[in-house]
Amino acid sequence: MFIKHKTFRDVAIETNSLAYGKCLGRGVNLGYTKSWYLPCKTEYVEIKDRGDWERCVNPAKVHCLRYAEWVSL
Repeated sequence: MFIKHKTFRDVAIETNSLAYGKCLGRGVNLGYTKSWYLPCKTEYVEIKDRGDWERCVNPAKVHCLRYAEWVSL
């Protein structure tokens, strides 16, 4: 699952679960023609207000996550 904060312009996080307001995720640059993983380790991200976050609905159907459909968590 890909999630991003509503104010993030260029970065999303790939994660397998959202438990207890925290998730272990890996950074993804949204790109303009294709998306790619950032060269950094996986880290815990705290989600304080789920209303400020979105998840990608159709990641397998797009090459670039910037143009994917995003909905609120």
